[in-house]
Amino acid sequence: MDAVTRPLKKSVEICMTRVYLRSILLAKKCKSRAKSPLRPALITAILALIFFAGCSRLPSAPKLPSVSPKRAAAKAMSLYDANEDGKIDRSEISKSFALMWASYWMNQDKDRSLSEVEIADRIRSWQNSGTHMMPVSFTVSLDGEPLAGVTVTLEPAEFLGSAYPRVEAVTNYKGKAYFKGPDPKFPGVFVGCYNVLVSKVVDGEETLSERYTSRPVMGFEVCQENWFAWSPRINMTSEKNDSQSFISIQ
Repeated sequence: MDAVTRPLKKSVEICMTRVYLRSILLAKKCKSRAKSPLRPALITAILALIFFAGCSRLPSAPKLPSVSPKRAAAKAMSLYDANEDGKIDRSEISKSFALMWASYWMNQDKDRSLSEVEIADRIRSWQNSGTHMMPVSFTVSLDGEPLAGVTVTLEPAEFLGSAYPRVEAVTNYKGKAYFKGPDPKFPGVFVGCYNVLVSKVVDGEETLSERYTSRPVMGFEVCQENWFAWSPRINMTSEKNDSQSFISIQ
């Protein structure tokens, strides 16, 4: 069970407990009275009203940001299809970390390039999946040791527009960063594709190497198919000759 449905389950459990306790009280009251063939049906109706009245205050999940798949796909083509041949090839995909990560699921015909139709179809799949948010956490380390105080930012892919929120989380002493949604009752991140940025500012100064802060360290797609990668690791090194971070999946 993911973090989005957990609050709903808890609320339902509370409602059921209330129904159970009230049913006991009703049973005690009815025990001393003469039996009536209408009493079982009446009690059932009362319990049903109690249940639905008690559960009517269940919180509703945040809605997925409104994005037009067709317009977003057209925007992606205008941003990354440099040679205007109607597809985004491998060299062009590398210009977008978010798109590069998501291309595994977007590239339906496995021709190592993305078409406008494939990008639009992928966005529709997020919208039709029935899942709006998913739990996401990152683990950050430096030279193999957990690094606390790092701000990990998930920046929506540019072609998704301004509807998608930029979200941040700070690593704890174990190097773990847990993301929360726009509503604290629903921790997680909206399904979609993101650039992943890292920063650690101490006394107003950036303490991480420019190699990691001048651009995204990776891309990330939040989706049902990507359940095995909900907790990626960002392993940085202080070695000057190491030009990239090492990304692994936990």
